[in-house]
Amino acid sequence: MTADPCRILVVDDEMSVRITTVLLLSQAGFEADSADDGQQAFEHVAEFNPALVLMDVKMPGLDGLEVCRRLHANPTTRHIPVVMMTAVADRDTVMAAVRAGAADYLAKPFNSNTLVRKIRAVLDPKKPSPQAPIDDASEFADGDGHRRPRGSGLAARMAQEDRREPEGGSDL
Repeated sequence: MTADPCRILVVDDEMSVRITTVLLLSQAGFEADSADDGQQAFEHVAEFNPALVLMDVKMPGLDGLEVCRRLHANPTTRHIPVVMMTAVADRDTVMAAVRAGAADYLAKPFNSNTLVRKIRAVLDPKKPSPQAPIDDASEFADGDGHRRPRGSGLAARMAQEDRREPEGGSDL
């Protein structure tokens, strides 16, 4: 199963988030589809063959963490990176996403630049990300300002953030 490099599946139980995110991704040149729950996500992955899944953590039924675990346990879908979206971007939630196999996470609400930058960084981790300012708590970069490939450092970056002193009143 070879994924189209521009296909993104958006999974969120909130219709407004799905519609807005699909629109933002379409405007950025991606082909986007959506699913409104975990079970539908499995069906869409099989039919749509995405290069990446952008998924909410908390959904009724199968939550995003369980869907992520199952996608990575399946030999035919384990190669598909998952970026988790969450309104609760605390350390425990992010670490749960890491343990489930997420490549990265995105704190809600997010802006279109952050969304596109994260997706491109996960899809092409060897290509340096533009040196853009960190604009929300979900942005983590390594010491050189580059993204790391899936599974190679989200947990380490979280630990590094814990050791860093807070700067000028910004929330991390």
